[in-house]
Amino acid sequence: MACLPVCLLASSSGAQAIYDRWYVIEVDDQPSGRMHETRELDGERVVTRSSLSMSIRRGHETIDISLDTEFIETPSGEPVRMKLVQSLSAEPTTITHDFRPSSVLETIEGSAGVSQRIVSRPTDDPLTPARADAALLIALQQGQTAIAHPVYDPLSGLAPVLVMVDGVEPASVNMLGEVGPGWRVRAHSSEAVGAAPSIETLWADGTPVLIEQPLGDVRVVLRLVEPDKAARAETEPAELLVRTFVTPSRPVVRARSTTLGVYLLRTTGADMSDLPSVGYQSFERIGGQSARVRVDLNQPPTPAEEPIDLTEYLSASAMADSGDEQIIAFVGRVLRTSDGASDALKAERLRRGVHRLMAVKDLSAGFGSASEVIRTRTGDCTEHAVLLAACLRVAGIPSRVASGLTYADRFAGQRDVFAFHMWTQALIDSNDGRAWVDLDATLPTTRAFDATHITLGTDPLTGTLGVGAFGAASNLIGLIEIEVETAK
Repeated sequence: MACLPVCLLASSSGAQAIYDRWYVIEVDDQPSGRMHETRELDGERVVTRSSLSMSIRRGHETIDISLDTEFIETPSGEPVRMKLVQSLSAEPTTITHDFRPSSVLETIEGSAGVSQRIVSRPTDDPLTPARADAALLIALQQGQTAIAHPVYDPLSGLAPVLVMVDGVEPASVNMLGEVGPGWRVRAHSSEAVGAAPSIETLWADGTPVLIEQPLGDVRVVLRLVEPDKAARAETEPAELLVRTFVTPSRPVVRARSTTLGVYLLRTTGADMSDLPSVGYQSFERIGGQSARVRVDLNQPPTPAEEPIDLTEYLSASAMADSGDEQIIAFVGRVLRTSDGASDALKAERLRRGVHRLMAVKDLSAGFGSASEVIRTRTGDCTEHAVLLAACLRVAGIPSRVASGLTYADRFAGQRDVFAFHMWTQALIDSNDGRAWVDLDATLPTTRAFDATHITLGTDPLTGTLGVGAFGAASNLIGLIEIEVETAK
Protein backbone atom coordinates (compact mmCIF):
# COMPACT_ATOMS: atom_id res chain seq x y z
CA MET A 1 0.00 0.00 0.00
CA ALA A 2 3.06 2.27 0.17
CA CYS A 3 2.66 2.67 -3.59
CA LEU A 4 -0.57 4.63 -3.14
CA PRO A 5 0.73 7.99 -1.83
CA VAL A 6 3.77 7.77 -4.08
CA CYS A 7 1.61 7.36 -7.19
CA LEU A 8 -0.41 10.38 -6.11
CA LEU A 9 2.53 12.71 -5.55
CA ALA A 10 4.60 11.46 -8.47
CA SER A 11 1.69 12.00 -10.87
CA SER A 12 1.29 15.71 -10.22
CA SER A 13 2.63 17.57 -13.24
CA GLY A 14 1.63 21.22 -13.55
CA ALA A 15 3.29 24.56 -14.48
CA GLN A 16 2.67 27.99 -12.96
CA ALA A 17 4.92 30.78 -11.73
CA ILE A 18 3.24 31.04 -8.28
CA TYR A 19 0.40 28.85 -7.10
CA ASP A 20 -1.50 27.60 -4.06
CA ARG A 21 -3.53 24.46 -4.76
CA TRP A 22 -5.68 22.19 -2.64
CA TYR A 23 -6.75 18.68 -3.61
CA VAL A 24 -9.12 16.17 -2.07
CA ILE A 25 -7.94 12.56 -2.36
CA GLU A 26 -10.80 10.17 -3.12
CA VAL A 27 -10.63 6.39 -3.00
CA ASP A 28 -13.62 4.91 -4.85
CA ASP A 29 -15.44 8.27 -4.51
CA GLN A 30 -14.86 8.43 -0.74
CA PRO A 31 -12.71 11.39 0.45
CA SER A 32 -9.76 9.79 2.25
CA GLY A 33 -7.19 12.57 2.44
CA ARG A 34 -5.91 15.95 1.27
CA MET A 35 -2.94 17.36 -0.59
CA HIS A 36 -1.69 20.96 -0.57
CA GLU A 37 0.80 22.25 -3.16
CA THR A 38 2.46 25.64 -3.28
CA ARG A 39 5.19 27.35 -5.28
CA GLU A 40 6.63 30.73 -4.43
CA LEU A 41 9.50 32.96 -5.37
CA ASP A 42 11.40 33.60 -2.14
CA GLY A 43 14.10 36.12 -2.88
CA GLU A 44 16.47 34.44 -5.32
CA ARG A 45 14.94 31.02 -4.72
CA VAL A 46 11.95 29.19 -6.16
CA VAL A 47 10.39 27.00 -3.46
CA THR A 48 7.98 24.18 -4.31
CA ARG A 49 6.20 22.42 -1.45
CA SER A 50 3.66 19.63 -1.19
CA SER A 51 1.93 18.11 1.80
CA LEU A 52 -0.12 14.93 1.60
CA SER A 53 -2.09 13.39 4.45
CA MET A 54 -4.44 10.44 4.30
CA SER A 55 -5.48 7.34 6.18
CA ILE A 56 -6.02 3.79 5.02
CA ARG A 57 -7.36 0.71 6.78
CA ARG A 58 -5.71 -2.68 6.71
CA GLY A 59 -8.26 -4.99 8.23
CA HIS A 60 -9.02 -3.49 11.65
CA GLU A 61 -5.86 -1.34 11.73
CA THR A 62 -5.86 2.27 10.55
CA ILE A 63 -2.60 3.67 9.17
CA ASP A 64 -2.08 7.44 9.02
CA ILE A 65 0.22 8.56 6.22
CA SER A 66 1.81 11.94 5.71
CA LEU A 67 4.39 12.99 3.13
CA ASP A 68 5.80 16.52 3.07
CA THR A 69 8.25 17.61 0.39
CA GLU A 70 10.18 20.79 -0.32
CA PHE A 71 12.39 21.61 -3.30
CA ILE A 72 14.44 24.81 -3.49
CA GLU A 73 15.99 25.87 -6.79
CA THR A 74 17.33 29.00 -8.43
CA PRO A 75 15.25 30.85 -11.05
CA SER A 76 17.55 29.33 -13.68
CA GLY A 77 16.73 25.82 -12.49
CA GLU A 78 19.80 24.92 -10.43
CA PRO A 79 18.94 22.63 -7.49
CA VAL A 80 19.71 24.03 -4.03
CA ARG A 81 17.96 21.75 -1.51
CA MET A 82 15.55 18.82 -1.59
CA LYS A 83 13.71 17.65 1.52
CA LEU A 84 11.25 14.90 2.42
CA VAL A 85 9.53 14.27 5.74
CA GLN A 86 7.76 10.93 5.61
CA SER A 87 5.52 9.50 8.31
CA LEU A 88 4.52 6.04 7.21
CA SER A 89 4.92 4.42 10.62
CA ALA A 90 5.51 5.37 14.26
CA GLU A 91 8.68 7.43 13.69
CA PRO A 92 8.91 10.17 11.03
CA THR A 93 12.04 10.27 8.89
CA THR A 94 13.52 13.41 7.35
CA ILE A 95 15.83 13.14 4.33
CA THR A 96 17.55 16.31 3.14
CA HIS A 97 19.83 16.76 0.14
CA ASP A 98 21.93 19.93 -0.03
CA PHE A 99 23.41 20.39 -3.49
CA ARG A 100 27.02 21.43 -3.99
CA PRO A 101 28.87 22.12 -7.26
CA SER A 102 30.06 18.52 -7.70
CA SER A 103 28.46 16.62 -4.81
CA VAL A 104 25.44 16.42 -2.52
CA LEU A 105 25.29 16.35 1.28
CA GLU A 106 22.67 13.81 2.32
CA THR A 107 21.29 14.10 5.87
CA ILE A 108 18.94 11.50 7.35
CA GLU A 109 17.18 12.17 10.65
CA GLY A 110 15.16 9.39 12.19
CA SER A 111 15.13 6.62 14.75
CA ALA A 112 18.90 6.22 14.61
CA GLY A 113 19.56 9.93 15.16
CA VAL A 114 21.29 11.99 12.49
CA SER A 115 23.61 10.60 9.82
CA GLN A 116 25.34 12.40 6.98
CA ARG A 117 27.30 11.41 3.91
CA ILE A 118 28.65 13.02 0.75
CA VAL A 119 27.33 11.49 -2.48
CA SER A 120 27.82 12.23 -6.16
CA ARG A 121 25.41 14.40 -8.09
CA PRO A 122 23.42 12.72 -10.88
CA THR A 123 25.26 13.07 -14.17
CA ASP A 124 22.25 13.21 -16.50
CA ASP A 125 21.05 16.67 -15.36
CA PRO A 126 17.52 15.87 -14.11
CA LEU A 127 15.01 18.70 -14.25
CA THR A 128 14.03 20.51 -11.07
CA PRO A 129 10.27 20.80 -10.36
CA ALA A 130 9.86 24.30 -11.86
CA ARG A 131 11.99 23.41 -14.91
CA ALA A 132 10.03 20.18 -15.40
CA ASP A 133 6.69 21.98 -15.24
CA ALA A 134 7.88 24.63 -17.70
CA ALA A 135 9.25 22.00 -20.10
CA LEU A 136 5.98 20.06 -20.00
CA LEU A 137 3.86 23.14 -20.68
CA ILE A 138 6.05 24.21 -23.61
CA ALA A 139 5.86 20.72 -25.12
CA LEU A 140 2.07 20.67 -24.76
CA GLN A 141 1.73 24.12 -26.31
CA GLN A 142 3.92 22.98 -29.23
CA GLY A 143 1.57 20.08 -29.88
CA GLN A 144 3.90 17.28 -28.82
CA THR A 145 2.08 14.04 -28.05
CA ALA A 146 4.89 12.12 -26.32
CA ILE A 147 7.09 13.82 -23.74
CA ALA A 148 9.75 12.38 -21.42
CA HIS A 149 12.04 14.10 -18.92
CA PRO A 150 14.26 12.87 -16.05
CA VAL A 151 13.27 14.83 -12.96
CA TYR A 152 14.30 15.22 -9.33
CA ASP A 153 11.70 13.84 -6.93
CA PRO A 154 12.19 14.06 -3.14
CA LEU A 155 10.30 10.77 -2.83
CA SER A 156 12.98 8.97 -4.82
CA GLY A 157 16.11 10.48 -3.36
CA LEU A 158 18.83 11.38 -5.83
CA ALA A 159 17.91 8.68 -8.33
CA PRO A 160 16.31 10.60 -11.23
CA VAL A 161 12.73 9.62 -12.06
CA LEU A 162 11.82 9.42 -15.74
CA VAL A 163 8.38 10.99 -16.15
CA MET A 164 6.71 10.12 -19.44
CA VAL A 165 3.58 11.81 -20.80
CA ASP A 166 1.71 10.51 -23.83
CA GLY A 167 -1.82 10.15 -25.17
CA VAL A 168 -2.11 13.94 -25.25
CA GLU A 169 -5.53 15.19 -26.33
CA PRO A 170 -7.03 18.70 -26.29
CA ALA A 171 -9.92 18.90 -23.84
CA SER A 172 -12.51 21.27 -22.46
CA VAL A 173 -11.63 21.60 -18.77
CA ASN A 174 -13.69 22.79 -15.81
CA MET A 175 -11.39 24.37 -13.25
CA LEU A 176 -13.25 25.45 -10.12
CA GLY A 177 -16.32 26.42 -12.12
CA GLU A 178 -14.53 28.08 -15.03
CA VAL A 179 -14.58 26.20 -18.34
CA GLY A 180 -11.70 26.61 -20.76
CA PRO A 181 -9.23 24.77 -22.99
CA GLY A 182 -6.69 22.29 -21.69
CA TRP A 183 -5.46 18.74 -22.18
CA ARG A 184 -6.00 15.18 -21.06
CA VAL A 185 -2.79 13.15 -20.86
CA ARG A 186 -1.45 9.84 -19.62
CA ALA A 187 1.48 10.03 -17.20
CA HIS A 188 3.91 7.19 -16.44
CA SER A 189 6.77 7.08 -13.94
CA SER A 190 9.89 4.92 -13.91
CA GLU A 191 9.46 4.75 -10.13
CA ALA A 192 6.54 2.34 -10.52
CA VAL A 193 7.33 0.08 -13.49
CA GLY A 194 4.31 -1.97 -14.50
CA ALA A 195 1.80 0.28 -12.76
CA ALA A 196 -1.08 1.67 -14.79
CA PRO A 197 -0.56 5.26 -15.99
CA SER A 198 -2.45 8.08 -14.35
CA ILE A 199 -4.93 10.07 -16.43
CA GLU A 200 -4.49 13.79 -15.85
CA THR A 201 -6.71 16.67 -16.87
CA LEU A 202 -4.69 19.90 -17.18
CA TRP A 203 -5.80 23.52 -17.44
CA ALA A 204 -4.30 25.71 -20.18
CA ASP A 205 -1.49 26.86 -17.87
CA GLY A 206 -0.62 23.28 -16.93
CA THR A 207 -2.48 23.18 -13.59
CA PRO A 208 -3.60 19.60 -12.81
CA VAL A 209 -7.36 19.80 -12.26
CA LEU A 210 -8.07 16.08 -11.99
CA ILE A 211 -5.65 13.17 -11.55
CA GLU A 212 -7.08 9.67 -11.86
CA GLN A 213 -4.80 6.84 -10.72
CA PRO A 214 -6.17 3.32 -11.19
CA LEU A 215 -4.80 0.71 -8.78
CA GLY A 216 -6.38 -2.41 -10.20
CA ASP A 217 -10.11 -2.04 -9.57
CA VAL A 218 -9.49 0.68 -6.95
CA ARG A 219 -10.10 4.18 -8.31
CA VAL A 220 -7.97 6.90 -6.71
CA VAL A 221 -8.62 10.52 -7.66
CA LEU A 222 -6.99 13.84 -6.79
CA ARG A 223 -9.54 16.58 -7.38
CA LEU A 224 -8.65 20.30 -7.36
CA VAL A 225 -10.97 22.13 -4.94
CA GLU A 226 -11.31 25.46 -3.20
CA PRO A 227 -9.35 25.64 0.10
CA ASP A 228 -12.51 25.76 2.24
CA LYS A 229 -13.91 22.66 0.55
CA ALA A 230 -10.68 20.77 1.27
CA ALA A 231 -10.93 21.80 4.91
CA ARG A 232 -14.59 20.71 5.16
CA ALA A 233 -14.16 17.37 3.42
CA GLU A 234 -15.14 14.54 5.77
CA THR A 235 -12.48 11.93 5.21
CA GLU A 236 -12.81 8.25 5.96
CA PRO A 237 -10.02 5.64 5.71
CA ALA A 238 -10.41 3.30 2.77
CA GLU A 239 -9.95 -0.43 3.39
CA LEU A 240 -7.04 -1.54 1.19
CA LEU A 241 -6.02 -4.91 2.55
CA VAL A 242 -8.88 -7.40 2.60
CA ARG A 243 -10.15 -6.19 -0.76
CA THR A 244 -6.80 -7.18 -2.32
CA PHE A 245 -7.12 -10.84 -1.26
CA VAL A 246 -7.47 -13.42 -4.02
CA THR A 247 -9.41 -16.64 -3.39
CA PRO A 248 -7.78 -19.38 -5.50
CA SER A 249 -9.52 -22.18 -7.33
CA ARG A 250 -8.77 -24.53 -4.45
CA PRO A 251 -7.03 -24.40 -1.06
CA VAL A 252 -3.32 -25.18 -0.79
CA VAL A 253 -2.68 -27.95 1.72
CA ARG A 254 0.32 -27.39 4.04
CA ALA A 255 1.30 -24.25 2.14
CA ARG A 256 4.40 -23.54 4.22
CA SER A 257 5.89 -26.91 3.24
CA THR A 258 5.36 -26.61 -0.52
CA THR A 259 8.41 -26.85 -2.77
CA LEU A 260 6.62 -26.82 -6.15
CA GLY A 261 3.76 -24.57 -7.16
CA VAL A 262 2.30 -24.03 -10.63
CA TYR A 263 -0.35 -21.33 -10.99
CA LEU A 264 -2.46 -20.13 -13.89
CA LEU A 265 -3.03 -16.39 -13.54
CA ARG A 266 -5.81 -14.54 -15.34
CA THR A 267 -6.66 -10.85 -15.28
CA THR A 268 -10.22 -9.64 -15.58
CA GLY A 269 -9.29 -6.12 -16.66
CA ALA A 270 -6.37 -4.91 -18.77
CA ASP A 271 -3.67 -7.15 -20.20
CA MET A 272 -1.27 -8.67 -17.71
CA SER A 273 2.22 -7.23 -17.52
CA ASP A 274 5.16 -9.62 -17.84
CA LEU A 275 6.17 -10.92 -14.44
CA PRO A 276 9.83 -11.58 -13.62
CA SER A 277 11.53 -14.94 -14.06
CA VAL A 278 13.74 -14.60 -11.04
CA GLY A 279 14.79 -16.61 -8.03
CA TYR A 280 12.80 -19.83 -7.99
CA GLN A 281 10.12 -18.42 -10.29
CA SER A 282 9.66 -18.82 -14.05
CA PHE A 283 7.04 -16.94 -16.06
CA GLU A 284 5.30 -18.19 -19.21
CA ARG A 285 2.84 -16.00 -21.08
CA ILE A 286 -0.21 -17.80 -22.45
CA GLY A 287 -2.25 -14.87 -23.74
CA GLY A 288 -2.78 -11.19 -23.23
CA GLN A 289 -4.68 -11.75 -20.00
CA SER A 290 -3.25 -15.07 -18.82
CA ALA A 291 0.08 -16.57 -17.85
CA ARG A 292 1.55 -19.53 -16.02
CA VAL A 293 3.91 -19.08 -13.08
CA ARG A 294 6.04 -21.96 -11.82
CA VAL A 295 7.79 -21.74 -8.45
CA ASP A 296 10.20 -24.64 -8.02
CA LEU A 297 12.41 -24.82 -4.94
CA ASN A 298 13.79 -28.19 -6.09
CA GLN A 299 15.82 -26.48 -8.84
CA PRO A 300 18.63 -23.92 -8.52
CA PRO A 301 17.36 -20.32 -8.73
CA THR A 302 17.43 -18.61 -12.11
CA PRO A 303 20.84 -16.97 -12.83
CA ALA A 304 20.70 -13.20 -12.46
CA GLU A 305 20.87 -11.05 -15.56
CA GLU A 306 24.34 -9.59 -16.05
CA PRO A 307 25.85 -7.08 -15.72
CA ILE A 308 24.68 -6.02 -12.27
CA ASP A 309 25.44 -2.65 -10.71
CA LEU A 310 26.16 -3.83 -7.17
CA THR A 311 26.30 -0.29 -5.81
CA GLU A 312 22.54 0.11 -5.51
CA TYR A 313 22.20 -3.29 -3.82
CA LEU A 314 24.98 -2.70 -1.28
CA SER A 315 24.65 0.99 -0.45
CA ALA A 316 23.01 2.34 2.68
CA SER A 317 19.73 4.15 2.07
CA ALA A 318 17.01 5.84 4.09
CA MET A 319 14.95 2.65 4.19
CA ALA A 320 17.87 0.20 4.47
CA ASP A 321 20.49 2.07 6.47
CA SER A 322 23.28 -0.46 6.71
CA GLY A 323 25.37 2.16 8.52
CA ASP A 324 23.08 2.11 11.56
CA GLU A 325 25.11 1.11 14.63
CA GLN A 326 22.33 -1.03 16.09
CA ILE A 327 21.89 -2.94 12.81
CA ILE A 328 25.64 -3.46 12.57
CA ALA A 329 25.74 -4.74 16.17
CA PHE A 330 22.80 -7.08 15.52
CA VAL A 331 24.48 -8.55 12.43
CA GLY A 332 27.68 -9.02 14.44
CA ARG A 333 25.80 -10.99 17.09
CA VAL A 334 23.97 -13.18 14.58
CA LEU A 335 27.12 -13.95 12.55
CA ARG A 336 29.59 -14.13 15.45
CA THR A 337 30.40 -17.79 14.67
CA SER A 338 30.17 -17.48 10.88
CA ASP A 339 33.82 -16.95 9.93
CA GLY A 340 34.43 -18.89 6.74
CA ALA A 341 30.72 -19.53 6.19
CA SER A 342 29.26 -19.13 2.70
CA ASP A 343 27.10 -16.13 1.83
CA ALA A 344 24.15 -18.49 1.49
CA LEU A 345 24.59 -19.70 5.07
CA LYS A 346 25.11 -16.17 6.39
CA ALA A 347 21.97 -15.01 4.60
CA GLU A 348 19.90 -17.80 6.15
CA ARG A 349 21.27 -17.09 9.61
CA LEU A 350 20.33 -13.44 9.22
CA ARG A 351 16.84 -14.38 8.01
CA ARG A 352 16.31 -16.49 11.11
CA GLY A 353 17.77 -13.77 13.30
CA VAL A 354 15.33 -11.17 11.96
CA HIS A 355 12.42 -13.57 12.45
CA ARG A 356 13.36 -14.11 16.10
CA LEU A 357 14.02 -10.41 16.70
CA MET A 358 10.55 -9.29 15.59
CA ALA A 359 8.69 -9.67 18.87
CA VAL A 360 5.42 -8.18 17.60
CA LYS A 361 4.17 -9.24 14.18
CA ASP A 362 1.15 -7.13 13.28
CA LEU A 363 -0.23 -4.57 10.82
CA SER A 364 0.18 -1.49 13.01
CA ALA A 365 3.25 -0.14 11.17
CA GLY A 366 2.82 1.50 7.76
CA PHE A 367 6.25 1.03 6.20
CA GLY A 368 8.98 1.39 8.80
CA SER A 369 12.64 1.85 7.92
CA ALA A 370 15.21 -0.72 9.01
CA SER A 371 16.53 1.73 11.62
CA GLU A 372 13.09 2.04 13.17
CA VAL A 373 12.39 -1.69 13.03
CA ILE A 374 15.63 -2.65 14.79
CA ARG A 375 14.46 -0.48 17.71
CA THR A 376 10.72 -1.22 17.83
CA ARG A 377 10.92 -4.90 16.80
CA THR A 378 7.39 -4.48 15.47
CA GLY A 379 5.81 -4.80 12.05
CA ASP A 380 4.49 -6.95 9.26
CA CYS A 381 6.08 -8.34 6.11
CA THR A 382 7.47 -4.99 4.88
CA GLU A 383 9.33 -4.36 8.13
CA HIS A 384 10.78 -7.90 8.10
CA ALA A 385 11.86 -7.51 4.47
CA VAL A 386 13.49 -4.09 4.82
CA LEU A 387 15.39 -5.00 8.00
CA LEU A 388 16.72 -8.21 6.46
CA ALA A 389 17.81 -6.29 3.35
CA ALA A 390 19.80 -3.86 5.52
CA CYS A 391 21.35 -6.72 7.51
CA LEU A 392 22.49 -8.47 4.34
CA ARG A 393 24.20 -5.30 3.16
CA VAL A 394 26.04 -5.01 6.46
CA ALA A 395 27.34 -8.52 5.79
CA GLY A 396 28.45 -7.49 2.28
CA ILE A 397 25.68 -9.44 0.53
CA PRO A 398 23.77 -7.49 -2.17
CA SER A 399 20.05 -7.32 -1.38
CA ARG A 400 16.69 -5.97 -2.51
CA VAL A 401 13.02 -6.49 -1.70
CA ALA A 402 10.39 -8.34 -3.72
CA SER A 403 6.64 -7.99 -3.61
CA GLY A 404 3.91 -10.29 -4.78
CA LEU A 405 1.29 -12.70 -3.55
CA THR A 406 1.58 -15.52 -1.05
CA TYR A 407 -0.90 -18.01 0.31
CA ALA A 408 -2.36 -17.72 3.81
CA ASP A 409 -4.53 -20.29 5.56
CA ARG A 410 -5.87 -17.50 7.78
CA PHE A 411 -5.22 -13.80 7.61
CA ALA A 412 -7.17 -10.70 8.72
CA GLY A 413 -10.28 -12.78 9.38
CA GLN A 414 -10.17 -14.50 5.98
CA ARG A 415 -9.35 -18.11 5.11
CA ASP A 416 -7.50 -19.74 2.20
CA VAL A 417 -6.48 -16.63 0.25
CA PHE A 418 -3.51 -15.23 -1.62
CA ALA A 419 -2.52 -11.89 -0.06
CA PHE A 420 -0.09 -9.19 -1.11
CA HIS A 421 3.26 -9.72 0.58
CA MET A 422 6.87 -8.49 0.65
CA TRP A 423 10.08 -10.43 1.26
CA THR A 424 13.82 -10.15 0.61
CA GLN A 425 16.16 -11.37 -2.12
CA ALA A 426 19.91 -11.86 -1.68
CA LEU A 427 22.39 -12.08 -4.55
CA ILE A 428 24.33 -15.28 -3.91
CA ASP A 429 27.25 -16.81 -5.83
CA SER A 430 27.12 -20.53 -6.59
CA ASN A 431 28.54 -23.05 -9.03
CA ASP A 432 25.69 -22.13 -11.39
CA GLY A 433 26.54 -18.40 -11.26
CA ARG A 434 25.06 -15.49 -9.32
CA ALA A 435 21.35 -15.69 -8.56
CA TRP A 436 18.74 -13.85 -6.53
CA VAL A 437 17.74 -16.15 -3.68
CA ASP A 438 14.35 -15.60 -2.00
CA LEU A 439 14.30 -15.21 1.79
CA ASP A 440 11.11 -14.61 3.77
CA ALA A 441 11.85 -13.49 7.33
CA THR A 442 8.20 -13.81 8.36
CA LEU A 443 8.44 -17.61 8.06
CA PRO A 444 9.52 -19.86 10.94
CA THR A 445 13.17 -20.76 11.31
CA THR A 446 12.68 -24.13 9.63
CA ARG A 447 11.70 -22.72 6.23
CA ALA A 448 13.34 -19.86 4.30
CA PHE A 449 10.74 -19.78 1.53
CA ASP A 450 7.88 -21.79 0.07
CA ALA A 451 6.34 -22.34 -3.34
CA THR A 452 3.20 -20.27 -2.75
CA HIS A 453 5.12 -16.99 -3.26
CA ILE A 454 4.37 -15.36 -6.64
CA THR A 455 6.83 -12.54 -7.42
CA LEU A 456 5.32 -9.48 -9.11
CA GLY A 457 8.17 -6.96 -8.80
CA THR A 458 11.43 -6.02 -7.06
CA ASP A 459 13.03 -2.84 -5.71
CA PRO A 460 16.65 -2.06 -4.69
CA LEU A 461 15.57 0.37 -1.93
CA THR A 462 17.72 3.17 -3.33
CA GLY A 463 14.78 5.58 -3.08
CA THR A 464 12.96 6.54 0.06
CA LEU A 465 9.94 4.25 -0.06
CA GLY A 466 10.91 1.13 -1.96
CA VAL A 467 7.79 1.25 -4.10
CA GLY A 468 9.26 -0.10 -7.31
CA ALA A 469 8.31 -3.53 -6.07
CA PHE A 470 4.65 -2.49 -5.92
CA GLY A 471 4.29 -1.39 -9.56
CA ALA A 472 2.95 -4.57 -11.11
CA ALA A 473 1.25 -5.52 -7.86
CA SER A 474 -0.83 -2.34 -7.75
CA ASN A 475 -2.09 -2.99 -11.26
CA LEU A 476 -3.63 -6.33 -10.24
CA ILE A 477 -5.64 -5.31 -7.17
CA GLY A 478 -9.05 -6.90 -7.49
CA LEU A 479 -8.41 -7.93 -11.10
CA ILE A 480 -6.59 -11.26 -10.83
CA GLU A 481 -7.75 -14.86 -10.64
CA ILE A 482 -5.50 -17.73 -9.56
CA GLU A 483 -5.98 -21.34 -10.57
CA VAL A 484 -3.82 -23.73 -8.56
CA GLU A 485 -2.59 -26.33 -11.05
CA THR A 486 0.06 -27.91 -8.80
CA ALA A 487 1.00 -27.38 -5.17
CA LYS A 488 3.08 -29.99 -3.40
